[in-house]
Amino acid sequence: GAGEKRLLRRRTGYACVGDLAAADLEGKHVLVHADLNVPLDDSQNITDDTRVRAAIPTIKHLISNGAKVILSSHLELDYLVGAVSNPKRPFAAIVGGSKVSSKIGVVESLLEKCDILLLGGGMIFTFYKTQGLPVGTSLVEDDKLELATSLLAKAKEKGVLLMLPTDVVIADKFSAEANCQVVAASAIPDGWIGLDIGPDSVAAFSSALETTQTDI
Repeated sequence: GAGEKRLLRRRTGYACVGDLAAADLEGKHVLVHADLNVPLDDSQNITDDTRVRAAIPTIKHLISNGAKVILSSHLELDYLVGAVSNPKRPFAAIVGGSKVSSKIGVVESLLEKCDILLLGGGMIFTFYKTQGLPVGTSLVEDDKLELATSLLAKAKEKGVLLMLPTDVVIADKFSAEANCQVVAASAIPDGWIGLDIGPDSVAAFSSALETTQTDI
């Protein structure tokens, strides 16, 4: 709109994005906040893509002139809020991250709502240790072992299928030059670091998600 053009002119000396050339954009990170709040039907299909199509020329212009575009919108957040508050079932959630402590609220909330909870990332090794499995030198939050135990118990109590990886990728050191291999989750050797889920677990998680109607 006119207000946005005035703001752009004040900040850059140009009236619209189309006035920006490669000399202005090459190698620059450009944040584009686009209105992608499109109407969806009951099956989450877009029924009117006018707003999405309207954003394409701007994005193409920026990319073709060497910009690195960062696109933001409210659409994904709105979808997540709707999916969690009124999901089609079965409802599955995937949670990753390096630490259990940073995901406590998320996991506890999802255990109240979802049917299947898939865990990945570095946090899985705290869950392994609480089950008595060897974890080598993997990242483990020893002060959160009781919490991990309680979350496993809560999942069982709520009837939630909480899936941990059955195989993991490990390395002999945390380095780009490390030797890596895939082992069973119950067979991490001493001195090795667990990194993430293995291929068998990816396949198992994918199979579980084929049975669901809502995934986040």
